[in-house]
Amino acid sequence: MNTGPYLQEVIKRWSFQAILNATVSVDTFFVLSGLLVAYLSLKEMKKNSGKINWFMFFFHRFWRLTPAYMLVIMVYVCLSPYWGEGPFWPSANPDRDNCESSWWANLLYINNLANTDKQCLAQSWYLANDMQFYILSPLIFVPFYL
Repeated sequence: MNTGPYLQEVIKRWSFQAILNATVSVDTFFVLSGLLVAYLSLKEMKKNSGKINWFMFFFHRFWRLTPAYMLVIMVYVCLSPYWGEGPFWPSANPDRDNCESSWWANLLYINNLANTDKQCLAQSWYLANDMQFYILSPLIFVPFYL
C-alpha cells in the first residue's frame, strides 16, 4: 500500500540506480557470454589450424548445464509444496504444476518457444535463450576466422 510514496523516495537514492537502470542487464550478460564464447572458440581454432570438435563444443555446454538445471526443476516440483503454509500461501502454483507436462521443453532448452502458455520454472527462459545463442554462435564467429 505504501509503494507510491516509497518508490518516489527510493528513486532519489544513488544506491537504487543499479536497479533502476538495470533494463539492459540481461542484454549485457548475453553480450559478455557471446564475447567469451567467440574469444575462446577462435583461440581454439587458431591453435588447431581452424579445426574444432563441434560435437564436444555443443555436448560440453549441454552436459555442464543440464544436470544441475534438471535437479533444480526436480527439487522445485517435489519440495516447493512444503516450503510454506498458511492462509496466504497459494495452494496451487501454476508455474510448478506445469512442470508435469512441459519439463521436456526445459530439457531441450526450447521452453521459450514451445508450451509458452504452460511454462515450467518461468524464469528459466534465460537459459533457453542463452543455449539457443550458443548453438547459433558458430554462424557468427567461424566467418571471422576465415
